[in-house]
Amino acid sequence: MMKLALAILSVALLPVLSVAQTMQLSSGSLQVLNGTTLTIEGPIDWVISPGTTVVNDGVIDLGTQAQLNEPVGGPVVGTGVERATHVGPGPLVGIEPGGLGAMLSTEDALNDLVVERGHAPYAHSGSVEGVARWYRIESTTMNGALDLTFHYDPTELNGSNAATLGLFRSADGIGPWTGTLSVPGPGPNELTTSIAYPWPVVTAFDTDLITMVGEPERTEGFLLWPTLATDILNVRTTGTKPIATAEVLDAIGRTIWTPQMSASSFVYALDITHLTSGQYFLRINGERVLPFLKP
Repeated sequence: MMKLALAILSVALLPVLSVAQTMQLSSGSLQVLNGTTLTIEGPIDWVISPGTTVVNDGVIDLGTQAQLNEPVGGPVVGTGVERATHVGPGPLVGIEPGGLGAMLSTEDALNDLVVERGHAPYAHSGSVEGVARWYRIESTTMNGALDLTFHYDPTELNGSNAATLGLFRSADGIGPWTGTLSVPGPGPNELTTSIAYPWPVVTAFDTDLITMVGEPERTEGFLLWPTLATDILNVRTTGTKPIATAEVLDAIGRTIWTPQMSASSFVYALDITHLTSGQYFLRINGERVLPFLKP
C-alpha cells in the first residue's frame, strides 16, 4: 500500500512479480514537494532504474519494511530526507535500515532505531561544503556506542577528493563539526567509524580543504600540515594546550608508532620517512585525531 501526496512528473511505476513485492520506477522523474510525505507501507523493494530521477524535497518514509534500491550514479537528490525504522532486539550486526546506505552494528540491546538521510550539504567553517549526504540516527532505548559504515554515491562528492574524505560529527548539524576517527569501509565509496551516544549528525568533509582554511584551530585545537606528506609532518597547537604526546595510527586504528618527545611543545615536526605509503591518523594528547596520507 502506498499513500501518495506528491508532485509527479512523467512517472512509470511497474510492478514486478517476485517473492517480495517490487515497485519499479523505470523511466521519467518523480518529485516529492516540500511539506509533503511519501509513505511506503509493507515489504516493498522500491527499485529506481538507471536514467530516472527522484527529487525529494519533502520526506520519504520507508517505514519498517520497505527498501530503497538506487542505481550507482543516480541516488535520490533534493533538500528533503529519507527515513527508515528498524524494530527489533539488539545486538545488531551490519543492518542497513531502508537500504539507505548506513550500515549499523552495536552490541547493545534496543527496541527501535530511526535512520534519516539527507542530501543538502553541510558547511564546515562557513566555507567548506561536505558531501551531499548525511545521516542522523536516533533511538529511544539505547545509549551505547554504534559502529557506522557511511556509504556515499560518487555523484555526491560535491567537489571533495574521495582520497582525503573523513567523517565529522555535530550534535545538531549546525556545528561545530568535530572529526571522528574514520577508515575506509569494506566496499567502495564507504567510510567506517564508531560513535558514542548521543549519536550526532554525521557527514563527510574533505580534510585537506578544512586544513587549508584553518578550521582545526576552532574545532580540533591543533593544526596539521601538510596532510599529504612524504617526509615531515608538522603539528601546531592553536590554543593554550601544548602537545605532550603523539601517536601514529594505521588505517584500521591500531597504534603503530609512538614518537618520543623530550618535552611538551606548541609546535612539533614529525619525521615520517620510515612509514610506508598509506592512510594514517595522528592522535595528539590521547584525544585529538587528525588524518594524513603518505603517497
